Amino acid sequence: MKVDIVHWPAPVLLKGTKPVERVDDDFRDTVSRMTDLMVRLRGVGLAAPQVGIAQRFMLVSPEGEPDDVTVVINPEILSKEGSEEMEEGCLSFPALYGTIERATKIAGSRFSILNGAGARLSRALVNFMLDIHTSEHGYNETLPPFLVNRTALFGTNQLPKFEDELFHIKDERGL
Repeated sequence: MKVDIVHWPAPVLLKGTKPVERVDDDFRDTVSRMTDLMVRLRGVGLAAPQVGIAQRFMLVSPEGEPDDVTVVINPEILSKEGSEEMEEGCLSFPALYGTIERATKIAGSRFSILNGAGARLSRALVNFMLDIHTSEHGYNETLPPFLVNRTALFGTNQLPKFEDELFHIKDERGL
């Protein structure tokens, strides 16, 4: 799929988005193409609607480099603190810049995809810390079961494919 910046007032920029339900090869290809476009245009962030995709994900790259990209899927801001003003621009509004007030700290539920060097670095850091703490500090390594919500399991393609095989806990609502 080819990705290009859409400009205001494109309908996709005016409507809501749908959650990402599947992270598959097509999604990864779209992320790769969006990364190339964002870096080429010297952007530091790019949301799916800005390339005509009405889904809830975005790329963030504080340094504007391809190795620095974080993919944020189905973000939810649960709390925010502080504020700061900065001049910002938007690829969908060329040549328009304005002072935007943003929170200095946000918290929310999301998951990100680390690719290539980022994924290897994350794995290496986890392994390094486990090795140090188990061999030098007497810690006992334990692997507890993972508890995740349904949205995350859809996002990682575990549901609905493995629904009958996964352990689950019903909450007070029977979900």
